[in-house]
Amino acid sequence: MNKNEFVEILIKYNIDPNIVCFNDKIKDDVFCVMDNYNAVDVFYRERGREFGLQKFSTQSDALEYLSNKILVMSGKL
Repeated sequence: MNKNEFVEILIKYNIDPNIVCFNDKIKDDVFCVMDNYNAVDVFYRERGREFGLQKFSTQSDALEYLSNKILVMSGKL
């Protein structure tokens, strides 16, 4: 899965894609997908703290994980 496919899934389920930031300036109250050397980190950031850090070897695996997590949390799956 690539970034565009990930965003399309969120839109399909009426989920605002702005709840995720990708390698940009880290924001609060969003899920973050960050390249970290040879890995991709996924975590939730709130009030300057990171929660639920998961590491993946590919961006595709990271986005699969995060799309499923968001859909389950939103009650769409």
